[in-house]
Amino acid sequence: MTKIIAIDPQTNTRLGELNNRGHRTFFFDEHIHQLVGEHSFTFSMDSHIKEAEFFSKRGRFLIPSERNGFHEFIIHKTQTIDDEKTVIGTAAYTEMDTAYIVGPGTYTGTLEELASEVLQYTKYRLGVFQDIRIRSVVVEEHMGAYAFLRLLAKTFEVEIDVRIELSGTRFTGRYVDFLVRIGEEGVKEVVYGRDLISTNVIEHTGRIATRLIGIGPTRKDGTYLTSIVENEEAFQRWNDQNQHVTRVYVPESNDEEMTQERLDQLTETELNKRIAAVMEYEITAASIEQTFKGEKVTLGYSLFIKNPQFSPPLYASARVIGIKRSIVNPDLKTYTIGEVETFSEEDAKRTFRALQRLYGVKLIESDIPPPGQPKTVWIDTSFKADTVLNVPHTFDFQTNTWKKFAPSSAAEIGGVVVGKQYNGVTMSPEFGLTIDRTDGLVKTEFNATRGIYIQSRPTDTGEFRDVFFVDEFGNLTFAGIIRGSEIILGGEDNKEGILQVLSATGELSSELRAGYFGTEEARVGYLDAPNKLEYADFRGMMLTFWVASEAIDGVQPSDENTGTERWDAPLRTIQEAVNRIPKSFDGSVRIVLAYNHDFHEELMVAGFIGNGSITIDNDGGQNTVFGKITVQHNSTSVYLDRLKINATDTYAAVDYSFGAGAVRDCEINGVSGGTQIAVRVGALGHVDVDNTVVNNIDYGISAAQGGSAHATNMSGTAKKFAFRAIGTGRISGAGTAPTGELADYDEYQGGTVKGSWTFPIPPTPPAPTPVEATKTYSANSGSGTWRADFGGLWDSGSNYGNAVTQGSWSGYGPFTGAFIFGTAPSSDVTGKTIKRIRLQITRLSGGTYAAQNVVIRPHGSTSRPSGNVSLQSVNYAAGIKVGETRWITLPSSFHAGFQNGSYKGLGINGGSYVKLSKTARLEITYE
Repeated sequence: MTKIIAIDPQTNTRLGELNNRGHRTFFFDEHIHQLVGEHSFTFSMDSHIKEAEFFSKRGRFLIPSERNGFHEFIIHKTQTIDDEKTVIGTAAYTEMDTAYIVGPGTYTGTLEELASEVLQYTKYRLGVFQDIRIRSVVVEEHMGAYAFLRLLAKTFEVEIDVRIELSGTRFTGRYVDFLVRIGEEGVKEVVYGRDLISTNVIEHTGRIATRLIGIGPTRKDGTYLTSIVENEEAFQRWNDQNQHVTRVYVPESNDEEMTQERLDQLTETELNKRIAAVMEYEITAASIEQTFKGEKVTLGYSLFIKNPQFSPPLYASARVIGIKRSIVNPDLKTYTIGEVETFSEEDAKRTFRALQRLYGVKLIESDIPPPGQPKTVWIDTSFKADTVLNVPHTFDFQTNTWKKFAPSSAAEIGGVVVGKQYNGVTMSPEFGLTIDRTDGLVKTEFNATRGIYIQSRPTDTGEFRDVFFVDEFGNLTFAGIIRGSEIILGGEDNKEGILQVLSATGELSSELRAGYFGTEEARVGYLDAPNKLEYADFRGMMLTFWVASEAIDGVQPSDENTGTERWDAPLRTIQEAVNRIPKSFDGSVRIVLAYNHDFHEELMVAGFIGNGSITIDNDGGQNTVFGKITVQHNSTSVYLDRLKINATDTYAAVDYSFGAGAVRDCEINGVSGGTQIAVRVGALGHVDVDNTVVNNIDYGISAAQGGSAHATNMSGTAKKFAFRAIGTGRISGAGTAPTGELADYDEYQGGTVKGSWTFPIPPTPPAPTPVEATKTYSANSGSGTWRADFGGLWDSGSNYGNAVTQGSWSGYGPFTGAFIFGTAPSSDVTGKTIKRIRLQITRLSGGTYAAQNVVIRPHGSTSRPSGNVSLQSVNYAAGIKVGETRWITLPSSFHAGFQNGSYKGLGINGGSYVKLSKTARLEITYE
């Protein structure tokens, strides 16, 4: 379930939330995130629900990030039309510009020192940073805190990433990270026209440069270096009449000792970047998945693109510089691939100052001409800005006069005379712009009164008639054929698009709308569509998927596994198994859940057609599914066998509609606060419920909207009615039935309940099933490596200072690594019953590449101590190879220490030499 969380801007507490299922839903969501530029989120919601009041008046809300944590937005605008409220939010981090103003001056220090000095006046804290150099930053004019942070990022050659962290329902902090590069560093080469298809290609010709002049910082003696770099292939593609397209580049640096070699290198790098920024490719999520199979492509991901349409071919590095997505539907995602092109006001000022140094140009603004001077530009300010432009002049020493750069009036360039024809073109006050064909049979007129229209006549004495006409309302009428590559109807302010085809008598023949296509008769030869269903036949051999929630005989489950090789390669989630079933099939599909494993997920089984069945059952034990199971819009039958379902939804635990199936030998328990319905049968659904126990619910079975159920040999207790039929809903059956505390059954608004059940005296209902909670905690900046050599210290160098390390290497060490998680894990789980603890780690390069065991031990520190952390004797060893990220499930021997509050975090010690990333995550499931 995807959520939008509203928070209080004063206390950072959660006010409420919206989700994509249930009664508090949002829809039409669009998240736009660019590396440099727009970051916004727009969505719609029902204006009558109580949560609507939280999304107004510059309120704040969070959405999940694709990479880690959350994004925070400030509500910029809302609009309510009828029952629908639309909310537009902009990135909250831009508010830092109003929280603190940085004055002019030169600021010197490390990235950590300069950023922390400004962030202390905002709501944000310094997160990850990857630079320890000392540099100077010159601020010439007052600027906001966020603008200053962006200036720091340019100076230290890093990129800014802002994230919000939550711990369960608790807000833990806002962080500004300075990363060497956002996104994965890919090495894949793709070719436009082969790998990149169905793309929208944008060519930014204004960014073209084939030669770049680099101007270095001014030295103390007033001199400076220059560098001229040319690109021959770019020249062949884009030269202007055999002349270079030349631009000026001033590096963001105050290094007066910059060498010629360094300036040449910076200028060449900038030229290559500007060449790469010329082309952008907009590509859909479906095409990305086809091209980058098995890879997660997020903002900042880098690759190499070859475009053979240029001569010579354009081969350039590129990145995902923008993403437009729905946070609910991953198919509604568009990527913009290119290279970041930025040119700020400060860049322009810096370039102008460099040109002044290079050419010695002086600028004079005055009402009267100054004395003639070389290398001087005079701007005449004696005219009003709304009548004549203030055009720059240079002095002509041959004529001893100031000459304009360009004409400033129409008369100087031979202005158009009203009523005079210019090669068939006439302008007049009555008709606007008129274009006449030479033979006098066709004319085109443009005017603000009638619009744009083309007229023709059969003879030069005949009457003109419209053959193409666009009026002032945008209505188009034409007499010919429309031919082109694409027609787009509707969307945004144009609302729903409609295409109608009329017969010769004016009657409607067929109609295409955004929601449907209607026609009396359709003839199709070969249908090829991206959503065309592929068919599979399992009548001869059943398709079986194997699913586990934890390791079996040392084999870790993963949704990247095949899932069809029994327990040698099981899947991690039931939903992944469902998603791998072909949408159209005949025969049988079985999803087997591992013996006595528990699963925490909201399951959706929908959209399957064919004469087949899907069965979800277990491998001999009783599995517990914590969540809701929804089955809808299927022509195949869906069976739930031998499952224990602990509902997390207050409405229904199992929900069937538009399809048939069965719930057999199951146990269904409501949430601690109560769930309305154990098995709901909605529109045109039918379910057989057999030998199933229900507890802590209002209704055992509820049927409505033409849905029907057949119940046999059920048991348990319903707080209101064992069975409830509403309207056209029907329930039948025999044998035993759950006991209803109000009545055995309820026929509401004409519903029908008929059967031969016995309703036993209800036993004492069991205590509400404890609700499990799973929380994830990220290791903080206190994590690191303690080394026993050099007298014992926490390493702060670029090697071990950015890692969590165990073992010894080349005579150094031994090392002890510690992951610090603060007080949150202990305060959340102390006194609780822990069900599972997992640790996610990533191994960095160093030592033997193959898998090596990390020895994990608990410790009792909530922050980095002055000495080494005190690791406990309890330990667990797990293998991991260089570059691998994996979740490790810790044994139950770790549970007691976290439950009694003595364990606060985890560390590694002993074993082979292994370096891990500091960005570990701890996941604890408890009740």
